[in-house]
Amino acid sequence: MTALEIIMTVEYPTVCLKARRARPFFGRHPWVFSSAIDSVIAETDSLDPGTCVKLVTDKGEFVAWGLWNDKSTIHVRLYSWDQERPFDDYLIRQRINTAVEQRRLRFELSPAHGGRTGCRLIFSEGDELSGLTVDYYAGFLLVQFTSLALYQYRETILQTLQEAVQPLGIWLRTEKGVRDAEGLEAVDGLLSGESPPRPLFIAEHGIQYGVDVQEGQK
Repeated sequence: MTALEIIMTVEYPTVCLKARRARPFFGRHPWVFSSAIDSVIAETDSLDPGTCVKLVTDKGEFVAWGLWNDKSTIHVRLYSWDQERPFDDYLIRQRINTAVEQRRLRFELSPAHGGRTGCRLIFSEGDELSGLTVDYYAGFLLVQFTSLALYQYRETILQTLQEAVQPLGIWLRTEKGVRDAEGLEAVDGLLSGESPPRPLFIAEHGIQYGVDVQEGQK
């Protein structure tokens, strides 16, 4: 069986767009607001946040795969426009590893070396991981989730980051406005490893900067 034939045997919930609302999403706009949705076809009356759904036009044409969260006005965040590649742990790992390697080519991701020791590793939509931002500070990672749906996959995300970067510690930062908008119940704090010192010094072009990873301006 082909990948598509295997996928067709799985009953993914289907989100149907209203007429004349599909164009932005064919253009890879990653946010599907509730106002663009006509109906949801699923085996249950409600879907849990983080459920993988198939987005289709009002005529049933495939558009993309995304993650559901009706606690937010962004009901679906899109991640894959390949009909044979629904959202899963493998896709997460692949995207994180690609993003890290792209930055590794430009920045030395090790506190033991000179040069630039602070950079953004994952740019949310820019790295096709809508709702996830990750910054690197001299051996520590600062992670921010702005999507409840993607937050459901945090174990895979954190494990992949640990393997790819081998940080001294991983710290979670949140924003109240985002938590309220997404229905995200998460608190700032240490996720793994050591807590970053305050201040934590990073270097850029030979100049050192002291940053407060735990409470400073992100």
